[in-house]
Amino acid sequence: FIDLVSARYGDYVQTWEIWNEPDSKDFLTPNDPWNFKQLMTVAYDTIKSRYPDAIVLNGGLASPNPAFAEVMLREYGNKFDAMNIHIYQCGNYFKDGDFRRLDREMDGLKGLIDRYKPGTQLWVTEFGCSNFTLGIDVTAEMQRDYLQKGMFHLLNKEWIERVFIY
Repeated sequence: FIDLVSARYGDYVQTWEIWNEPDSKDFLTPNDPWNFKQLMTVAYDTIKSRYPDAIVLNGGLASPNPAFAEVMLREYGNKFDAMNIHIYQCGNYFKDGDFRRLDREMDGLKGLIDRYKPGTQLWVTEFGCSNFTLGIDVTAEMQRDYLQKGMFHLLNKEWIERVFIY
């Protein structure tokens, strides 16, 4: 399948995200980094054999998830070009009033990246805020505030390459 898709779309696609939230039981069973390793390895090798300049991202982790990320970085960090996560922390932002909790998690992830794959950029391929989170009814104005402030906050970290709003 990866061979077929990369052959068909490779001339049009520069960046490939392999899978969605492999650390979530909703998207991969069992949802462990060892189960994901084979898919990531085959996808990376297949795409790079056809398109060596393509950027291959790991499946966006459902959160910074340090345990999952550490195994990926340590055991098969050579099978993705940039680390990729999804961030939905607006409930914490509204509860705490700032991004301290997000910063702690991101700093922990940055430490793992620096240990196992120094210089690797982080992509945030989903950054969002649902209408109802942590028991809070979130208005459109609250979402706008979180997304605007959060986007600037994340992009001020020089090791974050891209942020996509979901």
